Amino acid sequence: MEVVNKDYKNLSKSNIQLIIGIIDKIKDYADVSDWNILTLLDSDGGINEDGNPYFYKYKGLEVYIEGFSNIEIKIIKKFSEDFPILEYKDKERDCVFYLPEDFYELYKDYKEFLVELLEKEGDERKKLFGSPIFNKDTSEIIWGDIKIFIRPNTNQSDACRVLFSKKIGEEVSWDEIWEEISGGEDVFVKGCNIKVKDALIAVNKKVKFQTGEKIFRTGNKSHTRLF
Repeated sequence: MEVVNKDYKNLSKSNIQLIIGIIDKIKDYADVSDWNILTLLDSDGGINEDGNPYFYKYKGLEVYIEGFSNIEIKIIKKFSEDFPILEYKDKERDCVFYLPEDFYELYKDYKEFLVELLEKEGDERKKLFGSPIFNKDTSEIIWGDIKIFIRPNTNQSDACRVLFSKKIGEEVSWDEIWEEISGGEDVFVKGCNIKVKDALIAVNKKVKFQTGEKIFRTGNKSHTRLF
């Protein structure tokens, strides 16, 4: 199966399993739905030569599913280009899916792709992406096709600037990072070492959500870039 989104190769196995669980859940609802009742729906087609959007109509099954978690909602949005759904709407954690007539064929191909991906080791997927970089101008961690925005002029972006200026695996003292954050002032303010660690943990969470990996190893006295 040819996919549009390239982020799969950097996903952890738990996130791949999460996607499989989502499509299985949708299939369960599709199995008990009346496929004789199809609705003619408009879907985004793209931009024409005049620069105006156009739409196309297709027959689809409307399926309403309750109780998705916030993480599942984010996954659905992130991989909707390859998901066998042409469009969906959500209100809080409930979703309305519009399944195309060839849903089962798409589901089968997509699940086979995910199961095959699940069998590969994380390093085998990540090696296609190379090493991440931190773009100071856009305040983004860029890892292959993945871009993770870090709000500029914050402890998080300052910490990224320091650690991405070092070699992978090089230990960096917390006070060197804090000096960048504070502009060289108040190095020994109480709790500043905790602020450095908290900033790196926050960045790790953002990176892990999109890649399945933590990018920093944090400690009490020093910190290290892992990739």
